[in-house]
Amino acid sequence: MNGAVLDRISDGTQAFAIDQQPYLQGLLATLLVASAVDFGTDLPTFPVLTGPGIVDASNIGATMAGVEITDLMAGGEAMAELEASVDV
Repeated sequence: MNGAVLDRISDGTQAFAIDQQPYLQGLLATLLVASAVDFGTDLPTFPVLTGPGIVDASNIGATMAGVEITDLMAGGEAMAELEASVDV
């Protein structure tokens, strides 16, 4: 998801977008298996949901606020780099 998608949802020209967290999916799988191997913990037998998240008019404000915080934490370059890497 990039700034153009969020802008379209915000101005009403796009109804929604589906946000997933592929990094988190891989991270959690790795952490759960490492914990099982290293400490003998049980692996979950239920789904560990990392998405999908639906971004629409009802939550676009919170989504934009999260993007702004992430952008500030990354020195203002995170969104620009993301948009440059995605063909809109």
